[in-house]
Amino acid sequence: MQRTQLIHISSANRRSGTPGDFWVTLPHAAIKLDRTRGRIKVSVVSAVVNRSWYSVTAANSAFAVFDGSSTTNLTLPEGYYDVNSLRTALASLLPGWGVTYQRLTNKFRFQPPADGKTYRFSFPGYAYELLGFQRGAQPTATSASPLTSQRPVKLNRENTVCVHASLPKERGAVVDNLATSGFVESHVLVSIPIDAAPFDNITFAANESDMYTYALTAQHLDEMRFWVTDDTGRALEPQYDWCMTLRVIYTEGDDALDTLSGSVARIRDDIRLMVLSDPKISRA
Repeated sequence: MQRTQLIHISSANRRSGTPGDFWVTLPHAAIKLDRTRGRIKVSVVSAVVNRSWYSVTAANSAFAVFDGSSTTNLTLPEGYYDVNSLRTALASLLPGWGVTYQRLTNKFRFQPPADGKTYRFSFPGYAYELLGFQRGAQPTATSASPLTSQRPVKLNRENTVCVHASLPKERGAVVDNLATSGFVESHVLVSIPIDAAPFDNITFAANESDMYTYALTAQHLDEMRFWVTDDTGRALEPQYDWCMTLRVIYTEGDDALDTLSGSVARIRDDIRLMVLSDPKISRA
């Protein structure tokens, strides 16, 4: 026997945390099987997330400049930037430098002061994307040889919003490769492509073909944690609350797939016993 339940989750009703990472307390027996055997499956029906996180955060705000004898660590103030405000902020961090934005190529040009020094940039975090450089790059510049971004500036680093949940899922239900080079179990409840402008709403409406489904190992949930990241696993910090609707499907009693698997296993064991007990079959 199956039954379906819809549960509305809003970060505004969180027990603790922020809109980007929060815990909610569920009503008593909100997600619970009525019997001792069965299965719970959870999936996202719809979601609305406001794209209100900053383009510059702690993850991509820091870089360093080495002048041949000393290193200066620089940090951009967190906030939302366009290319013009970012150019202004970079110029204030690099006094004596000429910082210009090349609109045609969407790149920055850094002109060091005429002091005969060779300057080297380094990026401990993700600021290389923000300034238009490659991962691990340590580009150099002199007054005679200014530095230009290696590739277009990337202000909005995320391609998708990944909603994670602390669900006690069955092992092997979903995998990802964000944390390590090997595949690990994923907490991604749904991944939402972004095609909205900053501060617009990002919406998701599932159909049966693209719905993520978790089969839970627990039979009763009292609380859940939800958090949002980009597609590389970096935390996003929405400034406004957001919401989603979960669909919970309960299969009471023995699950049909489990019953079939059990039947196949029993038949295999019966055949094995028959082979072992009959010498003629064993010799054959």
